[in-house]
Amino acid sequence: MELPRIFACAALAASFVLAGTGGSALAAGPPIEDYGKLPAAEQVKISPDGTKLAYLGFVDNKRIIAVTRIGGQMITGLNAGDQKVRQIEWLDDNHVLVLLTTWMEVAKDAGNGAYMGARGNFEEAAI
Repeated sequence: MELPRIFACAALAASFVLAGTGGSALAAGPPIEDYGKLPAAEQVKISPDGTKLAYLGFVDNKRIIAVTRIGGQMITGLNAGDQKVRQIEWLDDNHVLVLLTTWMEVAKDAGNGAYMGARGNFEEAAI
């Protein structure tokens, strides 16, 4: 009765050892650089008729507001630049509303503790 228990424990221990050595490549995970990459698309919205997508995308490390067909064919795109894209919404099957925020400096610190601030500028653009 004692012998089968010893074999079972030995077999279990051997499986842990083999899994630890043979499966190390599977458990390695993605390279650390992948964690710092920007997402391919944000704020993805589907058109009311279900044939197009509007989204904030990234091409060559530049932020663009893109409208594509579901299959991937680009319809139009705008360079978002440094503007913060707050919202993307479809108005109908052919019009997209984009709410953007830009910031501008209104005062500088001259080294004497003067106030430094920023003012928001909200813009709406239809694509």
